[in-house]
Amino acid sequence: LDVAYFRVSIRYQVGLGNKWHSNRRESEETTSDNEEKTFAKQQLGTPSEGEASILGLAWSKVKDELKVVVPLGEVTTTKRGILSKLARIYDPLGLLSPRTLQGKIIYREVCEKKISWDAPLSAEQKNDWLKWAT
Repeated sequence: LDVAYFRVSIRYQVGLGNKWHSNRRESEETTSDNEEKTFAKQQLGTPSEGEASILGLAWSKVKDELKVVVPLGEVTTTKRGILSKLARIYDPLGLLSPRTLQGKIIYREVCEKKISWDAPLSAEQKNDWLKWAT
């Protein structure tokens, strides 16, 4: 508890942000009383109790798990559709790299064939992309 107070006081003195999260309830209780709800947080909502946003990812403090949200949606089988789908995946820590790398390889192969942006993919490329995207 004293360590948590010491960290916050040092960061405050040097002008660094003092908002931080911990999965230890004792540490959280010492710092949560000064946190205000901003207008944006009121409008957009905040993570539920026991959750926080870390690097843009949802973090469950109770389970100590990071959640990476991969937006689902229509799968288009064009070069533009592949790039659009890959660009929507936000993974700052590279946790999904083994999976996203496969999609990027498919995109590279499409680029090497010099297919235009909105032209349909070949049957083989289409099958590979649909297999990866679904």
